[in-house]
Amino acid sequence: MLDGKKLAQMFRTDYRIIIRRLESGYLISNTYVLVRVSEKTGLNFVDKWNGYKTTVDIPPLDGGETYEISSHKQRIISNDPLKRLIRHIDQDELMEVTITDLCKSTKDEVQRIYGFDHGLGVYQNKYHFLIDEYKPASIKTEGMLKPLILFNEAEDVMAMIMPVNINYEIENELTRIAG
Repeated sequence: MLDGKKLAQMFRTDYRIIIRRLESGYLISNTYVLVRVSEKTGLNFVDKWNGYKTTVDIPPLDGGETYEISSHKQRIISNDPLKRLIRHIDQDELMEVTITDLCKSTKDEVQRIYGFDHGLGVYQNKYHFLIDEYKPASIKTEGMLKPLILFNEAEDVMAMIMPVNINYEIENELTRIAG
């Protein structure tokens, strides 16, 4: 199970977060990931978040309410991008993703390499713990630069991870190594 404290620590330096209260649990997102967490984990996240002196408090939310926190506004929003994002997932258009053990390092970050029908992609390795924690039944994507979607056995969305722009030299190098 994901740790709300760890999520709060990870999200606290982000430019924008969105948190949606579900009937049982929460959706929490920044620019790069979306996670579905249990009621307990969500409450732990909010408690830890509200404990930081440098963050604006998240107010108590009713089921279905969405709160946005950014560097220039804090507000309950009615036009919820998380709800729209999940609603528009078409299982028939998704391709299976294979997460590799290979990483690409730059001076600023480590990126994990994954493969799918149309090639290779990369995502920030610091978000790989979501795959380890959720142990998804499947991971799928709609294509290059589209989110990796982690599904449970019931095909519910558990999390999403945004890829980053790939340097096509990676694909050429892997092809060369594979022979």
